[in-house]
Amino acid sequence: MISKLIRIGVVSSINPTKCAARVAFEDQGKSVSPELPILVRGSFGTKDYWMPEPGEQVWCLFNPAGNADGIILGSVYSDADTPPVTDAAKRHLQFKDGTKIEYDANAHTLALDVKGPIKLIAKQEIRVDIKGKVKIITDDEIKLVAPNKLIVDGSIDVSGTVNTQVPMAPETPAEGS
Repeated sequence: MISKLIRIGVVSSINPTKCAARVAFEDQGKSVSPELPILVRGSFGTKDYWMPEPGEQVWCLFNPAGNADGIILGSVYSDADTPPVTDAAKRHLQFKDGTKIEYDANAHTLALDVKGPIKLIAKQEIRVDIKGKVKIITDDEIKLVAPNKLIVDGSIDVSGTVNTQVPMAPETPAEGS
């Protein structure tokens, strides 16, 4: 009975719009399920989204009546697909392009290894409070754009060339002309 309730299969196709997928099961002559919804951690208010990839092994839970009514519970690691980290203190997310987001609870460190641009959009103020030094290293340039005013409160040490572009004041006619 339990073998009909919980089944392991391989994703054969996905429907990202519906957050659903079809699953092939080799235990019953390579049968393929109808589209099954994918279990997520939230679908109202705060929403979560993920899609397994075709070829990924997943666990499914079915109604005892048959394969038409079920859900995809998630995927599990195997000898072929091993976990990206093996430290219980870490929460790790790794994407197909190699981008990684990791929090290490023992080291109290959040690490981002992003393979593309990072875009941060805020409708309100962004405030960063740091109890230590800040070091920004780039192999190109840093550009700050502030249409109204750039305020620096503190001392500035500069090593290297300083180029300035200061708008010229409009010419005023000499008195008595």
